[in-house]
Amino acid sequence: MRLRRLKSCCCCSLRDGVTTISLLHCLVDALGALWLALLLADARLVRRLLATEPEVAPAPAADGLPPPDLDTLSRAVRVGALLLLALLLASLPVDLALLVAAARRRRRLLLPWLGWQGLLLVGQLLLALTELLAAAASLEAAPETWAVIVLQLVIATVSGYCYAVVLSFFLQLREQDSKDYTGAPIMT
Repeated sequence: MRLRRLKSCCCCSLRDGVTTISLLHCLVDALGALWLALLLADARLVRRLLATEPEVAPAPAADGLPPPDLDTLSRAVRVGALLLLALLLASLPVDLALLVAAARRRRRLLLPWLGWQGLLLVGQLLLALTELLAAAASLEAAPETWAVIVLQLVIATVSGYCYAVVLSFFLQLREQDSKDYTGAPIMT
């Protein structure tokens, strides 16, 4: 079965699209890592932010357990931020490899990005699906919850398109490599 592939990326070549995708991913990774590092540098900042949110104020739990205090919530947010920082820092070299792959037309350098982004895309979709099912089951989900779910699905759609562009570029390079070995002229 032959995979369908895109011919262009937003009215530009696949190579230019992959270069743009890699530059945007590097920028988002670097800015996100910087923001999270600044957030994690000040332990009191997370606690102050949580204390000003009215939804976070401790309320009696329906299951009889005591409500979490602000210190526990602060630690949970810091652990989540630390995990997200690790993901962003792990993504940065993969995104840089994508930039090199586009510049040098090396299809094998595209494989780490395709694998990593594939995992992230599946995780993103599972998270959105989980939140969608939880919101639908509760029947009293806040409008903000639905807005977050829609935003996650939009981001997953854009990520899926970026994945399709890089995969199409990979297939294009693979096709060119096979023509190079058969003696056919190289497409430029």
